Amino acid sequence: MKIREGFILRKIGDDIIVVPVGKASADFHGMIKLNNTAATIWECIAEGKNEDEIVATLLDKYDVSDDDARKAVKATVDTLSKAGVLA
Repeated sequence: MKIREGFILRKIGDDIIVVPVGKASADFHGMIKLNNTAATIWECIAEGKNEDEIVATLLDKYDVSDDDARKAVKATVDTLSKAGVLA
């Protein structure tokens, strides 16, 4: 899994958003707001980490169970996939 070209993560004030740039903005109109956990997952995907590595990152960074971390990864990946952000 990887992030499609043309999508970037930006922090604007207290908000963390994914926005399309360049050619991607012609097909995707809008933005996706992420919470801190989803932003961490995004950064892990951008670094090329697999699901187990992303879960390990969440376990290190947040006080969550393995099950909750896996659910967060699945939910975030599903949302990004449905939006067409992941390749």
